[in-house]
Amino acid sequence: MEAREEAIRVNQPLKGSDVRTACQNSCGTEAIKFGNIKDPKEEFYQYRNHKLGYYVLEELNVKPNVTYLAKLRNTHSEEV
Repeated sequence: MEAREEAIRVNQPLKGSDVRTACQNSCGTEAIKFGNIKDPKEEFYQYRNHKLGYYVLEELNVKPNVTYLAKLRNTHSEEV
């Protein structure tokens, strides 16, 4: 509601990225993001098309609305 009231106050349209859900507010790591995947200017667009991004059941040619980002665990591999 705060985002809607602010948009009305400044006389601008409400963007989806301006609104935060309760689960986004409660997540301290900011791991939950919502946004417009079709707008290249949105921060969410970069997350959706990141090289570490993957989808569940991607090998079955299913494209869900949820994108996961892989965590890099060992960026400096050592030769034995």
